Amino acid sequence: MIFLSPRAAGMAIAAVSCALLALGPGAVRAEGVRFAEYWDADLAVGYMNWPGLGDIEPAGRGGRFETGGYGFDAGIEGSVARVGPSLVFIGANLGMSGFNSNVFVESFEEESSLDLAYFNGTVTFRFGNRGRQYFDIDTGLGWYMASNMYLDCVAVPNCTEEMNVSRLGGFVGFSGTVWRGLTLGVKVHYADFGTISSAGPDSGVLKGPMYAANIGWTWGNWFGQ
Repeated sequence: MIFLSPRAAGMAIAAVSCALLALGPGAVRAEGVRFAEYWDADLAVGYMNWPGLGDIEPAGRGGRFETGGYGFDAGIEGSVARVGPSLVFIGANLGMSGFNSNVFVESFEEESSLDLAYFNGTVTFRFGNRGRQYFDIDTGLGWYMASNMYLDCVAVPNCTEEMNVSRLGGFVGFSGTVWRGLTLGVKVHYADFGTISSAGPDSGVLKGPMYAANIGWTWGNWFGQ
């Protein structure tokens, strides 16, 4: 069953609402901007911390999943309007992070692992002037998929050796340029995956939030690239 987490929807709505309120009276006046007059694409690497992953207790073999993992985050967006002092962009974002564990597995040489992948539609409020450094507040909604591999089904009756669970989730984030296209950013993701069947029926419920910190580079026409 695929569902929208109330917390994920609430986070996205709250983020957009707070951004609009922060703009003050000028937020009600949207000035015309040619579609994709400003555009950019970005690629970043980063670290994600997922506290809820540490609460999962795989059956039979003992051990835990690591709560920290590394991955990448990429996106593309174009401007659609000017709202008060900010430009509004819409776009798409995707990423992936991998998490290892010290779960003991007899049947495989590889470590037991869990991967998180996501794809979101995004809305970004950008503060700054073209050609100069900027600050973004962004939010998104989309698909999140958790994949668990290499658990030994000898230890977990009626399980499969690989599990993929997709859910609708979302994120809120803050980012900015520190020198030309060099960017730093943070995001808080949320999705509720429920019980991880390949880890055992009593292993616990896996859900967010997931905290990410990224460093990357952006390309586009903001700096005349």
